[in-house]
Amino acid sequence: MTSPKKSNLSLYLLIGWWCIIWIASSIPSANLPDIQVLSWDKLAHFGIYFVLGCLLNWRMKEKNYPLGKRSLIYIPVLVTALLDELHQKYIPGRNVCVYDFLANAAGLIGAWIVGLFNYGQRAES
Repeated sequence: MTSPKKSNLSLYLLIGWWCIIWIASSIPSANLPDIQVLSWDKLAHFGIYFVLGCLLNWRMKEKNYPLGKRSLIYIPVLVTALLDELHQKYIPGRNVCVYDFLANAAGLIGAWIVGLFNYGQRAES
């Protein structure tokens, strides 16, 4: 049996990563650091949301959610990815980009597919 502290690690990481995404997308563009790695913008969007999806998979696996429930949970997460993109309309120097949302969605879908492959495996104790 896992301790409550250990079993909540996946939840804390999931919530923390989600907060980092929203905080980072709320930074006005004039204040963003000029880092060459971020020049691959769509790949960054994909990767950020892929990590979010993998953390979500980990949490759902720990909670032994059935496959159908795991899949349905991705719908509101996709909606939050859309809302994350839309809220940037109100951030100075940022804009709404459908391609950014598509990259976010692709990252989540990629993580969902990874979760499908791991569905039959048991969560580690």
